[in-house]
This record gives sequence, C-alpha cells and structure tokens, in this order.
Amino acid sequence: MKEFKPIIFIMRVRQIPESLTNISKFPYPKVWVEYYREKEIEGEVWPKVFSQIVGKGYTHISIFSDDAVMKKSAVVGVIELAQSFAVTCGWCNLDSGPYSNISKSRLVKPYPKAGRVKDILYTIEEIEGYEGDLIRTWFTGFSLHTMPVSLWSQFPFQCYPGSLGNGYASDYHLCWRLQKNDIPITALKAGRIRHIRKAIEKQDFKVLAGIREKNIRWEE
Repeated sequence: MKEFKPIIFIMRVRQIPESLTNISKFPYPKVWVEYYREKEIEGEVWPKVFSQIVGKGYTHISIFSDDAVMKKSAVVGVIELAQSFAVTCGWCNLDSGPYSNISKSRLVKPYPKAGRVKDILYTIEEIEGYEGDLIRTWFTGFSLHTMPVSLWSQFPFQCYPGSLGNGYASDYHLCWRLQKNDIPITALKAGRIRHIRKAIEKQDFKVLAGIREKNIRWEE
C-alpha cells in the first residue's frame, strides 16, 4: 500500500497575522502560493506546482485559505479522513452570521449566484446538533478541501473568469464538477474552522494580489 503523504496548498493574498501564525503550525508539509489572482493560479501556478507535488511523491492535496484558523486536531482529522473517503473537508462560519459554508443539498447552478447559495447551506446550529461525525456536503468552500492527486489530475484547479478576468469562485467551480461526476464530499463535524475575515476595511484584510510580488514557497 502506498504511503499516505499529504501536502497543504495555501492560497495567500493578505497579511493576517493570526491566520498565518496558525497555518504555519499545521503538522503537514505546505506550499504557499502568495499574491496570485485565481486565474493566475489556474494558468501559471497549478500546472507547475501540481507536477512538482506528484514528482515529490505526495499522495493528497488539501487547499486552505489565508483568512481562517483551525485547531491541530481538526486539521489532522480532516486530512487523515482522506485515507477512507474520496473528498474530505472541514467547515467554517460565513463571517459573523448564522451560516456555515457546507451545503445540505446539491448545487443548483453551474456558477455561484449571490443570495442563492445560502438557501442550501447548513447553519452552524444545525451542524452542532448533527448526530453523526460525518456530514455529506456538495460544497466545501476550500475548508481544507482534501483529495488524492488522482482526483486532482481529473479535476484541476479552475475558476470562473469574472468581469475583469482575474478569476473567482474556484471552490464552487471544483465542487460543481465533482457533483456532475457523482463524486461525494464528506465533511468532518469536528473539523471546525474559524473564519476571521470580518472587518474587510482593516489593513490586515487588504487583498495584496497585484500589489506584492508573486511567490511560491515550499515548507517541507
């Protein structure tokens, strides 16, 4: 049996000390993709980094963003669960509201539409009261979204172009493709993430893609 060797792919466009400090302590190798727009990740970064990940012998890739914190036990729980399930993830709050970012039913449209996605999301209260340890979801919000490299090869990082062509909603784009191909996603109830992006006007939350020099940084 092939050795289980995961790596975390971190999308970083901001300078949020609380989140960066937390992520640096995740007990797995990491590749930091810094200050790239989503469309640039799709075209410039992903093909090269994915090839390197495969070449280094990693078996699974998890995606995490730069605006959240997660306990070590939750990180380990979600990633280790990927040894038993095709796609695994944690879950987080949406800003300060009552909703989580995982869905209790199928995605309806092939693209995200404002106001529609919340209709199918679990509330935080519903997740906390959920009886089982594992929750079926059709959306992950890249909450430590974890898949084997074989699935990433079939469903690479892609996004919607957006009006400016910079790209957006790569998380929805991936989950829609998985849904179309009947590939289930399993969320870990104990895999809670705290989304800290509440005060967008604060300097820490300023998006620095296109401002700071783009960089790919490995921590192995």
